[in-house]
Order: sequence, then C-alpha cells, then structure tokens
Amino acid sequence: MSVLLGIFDFLAYQANCSHPGDCFPGTNFFEMPTPKGTCLLTVIPVRAEARDEAEIVTQAIFGDTMELIERHEKPNWIKIRMCFDGCEGWIDPKQLTLISETHFQALEETDRQTALDLSAKIQTDQFSRFVSAGASLPFQESELFEQKLRYFGKSKAFSERWSAKQLVEYALQFEDAPYLWGGKTVFGIDCSGFTQIVFKAAGYKLLRNSYQQAKQGSAVRYGEQQIGDLLFFDNDRGKIIHVGLAVSEREILHASGQMRIDSFDAKGIFRSDWSKYTHRLCTIRRIIT
Repeated sequence: MSVLLGIFDFLAYQANCSHPGDCFPGTNFFEMPTPKGTCLLTVIPVRAEARDEAEIVTQAIFGDTMELIERHEKPNWIKIRMCFDGCEGWIDPKQLTLISETHFQALEETDRQTALDLSAKIQTDQFSRFVSAGASLPFQESELFEQKLRYFGKSKAFSERWSAKQLVEYALQFEDAPYLWGGKTVFGIDCSGFTQIVFKAAGYKLLRNSYQQAKQGSAVRYGEQQIGDLLFFDNDRGKIIHVGLAVSEREILHASGQMRIDSFDAKGIFRSDWSKYTHRLCTIRRIIT
C-alpha cells in the first residue's frame, strides 16, 4: 500500500472519531509509543493553550507531520510537536489525521516535493482543496496519475537548493500579504513564518521563531550583507523580536502590518512614509553561502 493512500485510509478512520484514541478500536492511543499525526487540511492553527481563544503560536500546513505528546481531556485537545521545527502547541483533534509509525517513517525518509505556488489546488478521489506555499506533498510527481492525485501548481524536491537570487525572486511574491501572528500562509503571515516558508521552498530548514533563526547560519558584518541574508532586530532588553530578508543591499522584505519592502541601514529599518525608524538592527545572518 502506498504511503499516500495509507494516509487517506487513516483520514477515513478520522472522519468517524471524536478523539485520536477512538481511531484505533481496542487501543489506548496514548499508550502507543510516540503517536504521530499529519495535517491534511489547508492549514491548522496551533495554539499556546488548549482552547479556541488562545494565541496562535504557529500553523500546521498541508503535509506537516507531528508527534502527539499530551492529551487534554476536557476540553478535548491534543498537544503536538511539529517535526520540521520542534515547535509545540495545542490543536483541535478533529483537524488531525493520525498515521502509523510505518507511514510516518516513510514520509520522513522521502524527499518530498515542496509546494511553490502561493495557493494551488490538490485533488484526490476523496477531496479537492487548496494548499499553500511550503506544503509538503507526500508523493513524487511521477506517481500523481497512478495515485489518482494531482497538484495543480509548481513544486520542487526539498533537497534541491536554490541560490540567494532565486530565493529573493521567489520571496517577492509575498509582498502585500497581511500580517498574522503565528501565520505561515500568504493569507496571513508573521515575520519568522515568512522566512521559514521561503527558505523551505529554497531547500533550507529554519526554526520557527526569529530568536531561534538568529542562531542559524553564519554571522555577517554590516556592510558585507548580500541579498538573501537575514536581518534581525531586537528590543530595548536585547531580545530578538523581528526578522526580515535582504532583497537588495539596502532594502528588506519583512512582515510589519503586511509584507512590505523598506530601507535599512546600520541603525535599523527606516519607514519612509512615517519618516521614522521602526526596528533596531541587531545582527545579520547568512544561510545560503
């Protein structure tokens, strides 16, 4: 049985489940060693607490895999750890698709295709839905027809790495996307969600938050920055709170109200329409060498 059709079998189980433990009759799901899940929806909010009103700390997008690490009985929520970046949070189990350890390992060991279109349709015999840029497609393009599944967009293998120039050309498509705390799609995205998604498209793995990303790659002195470098900004306490992408020697693409291009210098980001600096430059890191 193929990995993809196996996942859809579990989706059929899930349709009749009230919580993950019910998806495997006769078993206590959380007695299984490190249960696994995946996102087969366009996007799932991952929250800081086990309630709908809680802060969104990140989003799971189509194809993301996760470990289930805790269950909250009332209300019924599941705490998960994202496999791509280790980010943890709570999700509604009705949005989760359970997968076996065998299917999980097969997915993790496959050089999956990364969706490149900002939004494009994926279609199977079971459903048709849109997936966003950065989605991990659990199949090889050559298997699409055999699996009766089609992705109506462009994709590339995650292992295929782009140049900094290719990264920037791709990232510019996100300009004007609205800001959303915890967001990772063109319909709502935050500063580090943006950098994570575009670097994933380029074949590089970044962690979820700006302060974590500021420890990746190699340090670059101001004046030696290049396009594709990451610029990080701190607050008065010296904590990294913002990140953006250098799209030219003195311009940055970043999420501030919306994805926008502003100028920067050694002091920080200067917003010309406000005639003021909005973010204080702390450090510059290079991921693509």
